Amino acid sequence: MTSFLQPSQKNWFAATSNAMGMVSYATVIVMLHNDNWKLDLSPKTWVRWMAYLDAVAFTITFVKAAESSNISPAGTPCGVNTAWWFAADCVFSFKDAFKYGYITFKACMITGVNLKWPAYAAFATSLLLYWLFMFAAYSFTDPCTGNIPTVYVQTVLYSFWGIVDLGATGAIVRKFLRVTRDLKDLQAGTAIDSPNGPALTIIKMKEEFRFLVTMLLMGVVIAIQISSIPYASMRSLKIWPIVFVYCQLLLVLGAQKIVVDKTTTHKTSIPHSLGREAPTASPSRA
Repeated sequence: MTSFLQPSQKNWFAATSNAMGMVSYATVIVMLHNDNWKLDLSPKTWVRWMAYLDAVAFTITFVKAAESSNISPAGTPCGVNTAWWFAADCVFSFKDAFKYGYITFKACMITGVNLKWPAYAAFATSLLLYWLFMFAAYSFTDPCTGNIPTVYVQTVLYSFWGIVDLGATGAIVRKFLRVTRDLKDLQAGTAIDSPNGPALTIIKMKEEFRFLVTMLLMGVVIAIQISSIPYASMRSLKIWPIVFVYCQLLLVLGAQKIVVDKTTTHKTSIPHSLGREAPTASPSRA
């Protein structure tokens, strides 16, 4: 695939991918501007944890890039350089855990499943698989080439993320089909009016449609990442990670908390609320 690209084009793709940290910073700025910055430990705010941690991780990678080009002597042990990437991946691991925990929580909310344990299970599974990847990928003694091949654990990690995205997509499609059926019944005069009113339904549908688009984009990126794992030439085309961070921005923009005022019929209040070049390819940046 990359054999058709000129070196200058490959460099452009690489530079574009390296700039994805700027999207993460912009996401945090959007959150601050919309007064969506507050945190707690509930799954509904995990999307904010995701945004903050992504910005922190990219800050580490940018500091490392500056340190490598301006400060580090040529004889710096590889373990020192690896430590920077390891620190960034530690932050990325929690960022992705919060992201997929939030996606699971959101899918449960859309389908009316009032359970929180699936979100915590997705969080823990993503974090564990990412840590297994880091164990395989990193070594702090020369030549710092990693402990074992990462292809299998990386494939499992991406596959888990893909399953979560696919499940969330299925939940939204199922919801859309149900709403479409209800609208047909309403037109036929057989439906019972929703206690929340049509305005709230439209707002929620827009939010869920944005969530659906995000899941589809992330699913495509993950499918490409899995298929490119065995092929170094495809991995060298560094354009897909920046799509990933734009998807995260869409997650933040779509994470509106809708509160229904039960004291007044059909009254709604809609306050704002709401993965570098390393020793081996990080799942958040590969």
